[in-house]
Amino acid sequence: MRTTFLLAALLLAILLSALPASAQIGFMPYLGYNTEYEEFLVGVGARFSTPIAFPVALGFQPSIETSLGDASYVQGDALLVAQLGTGAVAPYAGAGLGVIFPDEGDTKLGLSVAGGLTFNNVGFIRPFVQGRYSTMFNDAFSVQGGVVLAL
Repeated sequence: MRTTFLLAALLLAILLSALPASAQIGFMPYLGYNTEYEEFLVGVGARFSTPIAFPVALGFQPSIETSLGDASYVQGDALLVAQLGTGAVAPYAGAGLGVIFPDEGDTKLGLSVAGGLTFNNVGFIRPFVQGRYSTMFNDAFSVQGGVVLAL
């Protein structure tokens, strides 16, 4: 487990060093609700994005979250995200891989698909809301909301 964490940290450092100067980095704390487990969740993520063609930005969005109820789990996602627009309300969509570590049972890999809105008119604190469908342990849909803190 420690080796996996160190390799992930090294990969993140390499990714950060390879980003162009126009790249944007954001820290994303969030709360949500998982409709499959009927539980609230808390998570944290990051968004690394760079403009590819105005007004589209392509980004990478890793996150990790845990449930706050009885059916406890830890879920991690790594999504490739396309932000469509730079206005006050900017939609985005993404897809990628996820892994879930339930308290009981085996670790499962699967797919995650997400879409949401970022509210860009608040300075370096940009609220967001997103929906995510995951196919790991059980098919599950969650609704999340939080802020992107621009770094």
